[in-house]
Amino acid sequence: MNKEKFALLDELDYYLTNYKEISYGNITKIINKISLLSNNEDKADVALILGRVSNYIPDTGLLSEIIKFFSSLLDEATSPVAISTLNAALCYAYFGIGFDFKVVEYGLKYVSSEYAKPKLVFEIYKKIAISCFEIEEFSDALIYLEKSHEALLQAIEETNDEEALNKYQVQE
Repeated sequence: MNKEKFALLDELDYYLTNYKEISYGNITKIINKISLLSNNEDKADVALILGRVSNYIPDTGLLSEIIKFFSSLLDEATSPVAISTLNAALCYAYFGIGFDFKVVEYGLKYVSSEYAKPKLVFEIYKKIAISCFEIEEFSDALIYLEKSHEALLQAIEETNDEEALNKYQVQE
């Protein structure tokens, strides 16, 4: 991992825990720094974390800029891994802006990818379920909620965390 990507991930991680300090200027600087990364997969990885941060941004104008930026990265991406990751980032960003149909569209693209990671699949399915609920597609919401449940179980099993698995099974 190059130091520029690491520094951006650190900065975004800070905003995940200190979201009240997010500003238009800070996010614009991060977008510019992401643009300077040379590897499309690195850009996609950082964009995914920015997508998560976007859930804490109330400014729809800024969210629209983030979505445009992610879309341009997706247009440039050639790696299937980067494409998959950018679909997840767009799902997060559209969730932040409340555009439920796009959450479902990009979320389903991500979860159907062979590069989807179980823990992220769990989170994306939850977002899809919430979006389906918002557009009053209640039967679909239940389907995706069940899928998120299955993805969580798979993620726990893959970590081989016996304690988490036992805790999860007790809660069922």
